[in-house]
Amino acid sequence: MRAAVLREPGLPLEIEDVELDAPGTGELTVRVEAAGACHSDLHYMLGDITCRLPVVMGHEGAGIVEALGPGTSGAVTVGDRVAFMWRPHCGRCAACISGNPVLCASGRVQATTGGLLDGTTRLRLGGETLHHFLGVSCLAERVVISERAVVPVPDGVPAEIAAITGCAVVTGVSAVLNVVQRAAGRGIVVFGVGGVGLSSVMGARLVGADPIVAVDVDVDELALARRLGATHTVNAGSSDAVELVQGQKRIVGSLYGSANPLIDLPRIFGLYLSGRLPLDDLIGERFPLGAVNDAYARLTMGGVGRSVVVP
Repeated sequence: MRAAVLREPGLPLEIEDVELDAPGTGELTVRVEAAGACHSDLHYMLGDITCRLPVVMGHEGAGIVEALGPGTSGAVTVGDRVAFMWRPHCGRCAACISGNPVLCASGRVQATTGGLLDGTTRLRLGGETLHHFLGVSCLAERVVISERAVVPVPDGVPAEIAAITGCAVVTGVSAVLNVVQRAAGRGIVVFGVGGVGLSSVMGARLVGADPIVAVDVDVDELALARRLGATHTVNAGSSDAVELVQGQKRIVGSLYGSANPLIDLPRIFGLYLSGRLPLDDLIGERFPLGAVNDAYARLTMGGVGRSVVVP
């Protein structure tokens, strides 16, 4: 299969013919329908954050289940459409039991080993071992992924929407729903309105926050933020955004939206299908896998919305 491989930070991704092993215990083979071009990928590609190399990139995606490994639970089956999660959880560790599944030790295993939940890889190129990126590696035609790292996608949700919901949307929307709390009638300021920030704006509108202030340096992104619910915009390239800081304000920290994706992703899909989250407006340009480097270059040029790679 074809896959986008990062061999050295600072170099373009290489499209290579990669060998993908059959799924192991509790794993699935999924044909990738769409993958979002996330800025987190770019940080690794530039060397700002490190991972095991060489690695097949991509962690925001969706696809169709093609094969089941031994010992799968039956929660999904061949032919099901699924979205990928880069923070699966076990349900047994201290973080999971205390209600913080986003901090589950399973996610750290995948991030540090470059493998799946057992720390080993299903990716090879001849005699060379390739690594998984955050247990997903969806900038490829197919993935082998833990069944604990997928969420079923209901009928009516396009692949591109399912893909970006698994990272950008759940991060931004859930940060508002799960962490900000009691936001109705209160002001929210969102600094940076890329995919995650725009999702936060939509989440703020959903819960009735007012005013909703979007801060960025890109006039096109600020215009989109207005359409998605921002009541005010501040161009930090020409205005002093610091004038927002006076008063009794608080900064909210949230990893992956402090989400339980098995609950929050279906909730977001439902809100999309009911018309309450206009996620179609988040989709930017579409790129074939062979033009994956162009999709990430678009991030640095201030493109509007979330670029999507369609393998």
